[in-house]
Amino acid sequence: GLIKQTDNGVTRAMYWENGNTTLLNALSGGTNFSVANAINDNGQIAGLSNSSAGDRATLWDGDTVIDLGSLAAASERSSVNDINNMGVMVGWSGTGQDNTSTKAVLWDSNHEIHDLSLLLSTDDPLYGIVDLHAAHAINTNGQIVGSFFDSNGERHAYLLSAVPIPPAVWLFGSGLISLIGLARRKKA
Repeated sequence: GLIKQTDNGVTRAMYWENGNTTLLNALSGGTNFSVANAINDNGQIAGLSNSSAGDRATLWDGDTVIDLGSLAAASERSSVNDINNMGVMVGWSGTGQDNTSTKAVLWDSNHEIHDLSLLLSTDDPLYGIVDLHAAHAINTNGQIVGSFFDSNGERHAYLLSAVPIPPAVWLFGSGLISLIGLARRKKA
């Protein structure tokens, strides 16, 4: 499981298994702040870590710590919220975590980042109307849940589902993901 501890006042990501804990290395140049949000069956751990560029989406794969980057500026924040067993990750990228200035993103198994709003089918009811704010979870079938804000500032939930094609190809092309569900929830 994933746990965190405070080390000299700094939150650090740790991995716990069978009573043994392993402190996860942070990205270089930062404050050592890190948070592990998800782990898959292959032992890949995803979350965020502080670096010289700020809080960045991070993948811990064995002894390797990978800065997954962000959509835009080098100083833009990003975080991975979930990773599936194929190594596909979802989260957000932008200037803040809890405001409308973030975008839902997906990192494919090659660690390339994609804006989920740009992957919506052109016949999707949300195509061109809103930007998806964050992606919260992804399963092995490629289904993604997340949230967005409408023009009134109300938060809504979405469920995206990949068109059933081979897993290595399902991300490529703008028509491969379509909205199949939408639940509405008041902004907290």
